[in-house]
Amino acid sequence: MKQLPLMIFDGDCGVCTKLAQFAENKLDDKVEVMPFFDVDLDKIDPRINEELAMKTVIYIRGDKYYIRSRAIFEILKAMPGIYKVPGFLFGNKLFSFIFDPVYNIVAKNRAKISKLFGLDACKLTFGNEHK
Repeated sequence: MKQLPLMIFDGDCGVCTKLAQFAENKLDDKVEVMPFFDVDLDKIDPRINEELAMKTVIYIRGDKYYIRSRAIFEILKAMPGIYKVPGFLFGNKLFSFIFDPVYNIVAKNRAKISKLFGLDACKLTFGNEHK
């Protein structure tokens, strides 16, 4: 049986959880979406550990995995309709170089962003956010 691609996210973060719910609704069972603490990371891929999973979204398809903005664009490629367009336009290493700094800023400030939008804030303290 062919294994579905897998999106792993920080289920302790309001922003991450909302975006994962959005993706899951659009993906129509084409991709499994799970918070990192519900996944046995050692069994999935030895290159992926809890520290990495807490810092970034991870998208695993076959024997490849993607992180940060590249993961987002790969996930968009799996969505229907117009969502595919930015995935195909920006889902390569060159654009990851451009978009990863933006992704890192959002990731670093996600507790504040969650609070700003009234979402469950991460269990992170504002002085000790994921780097």
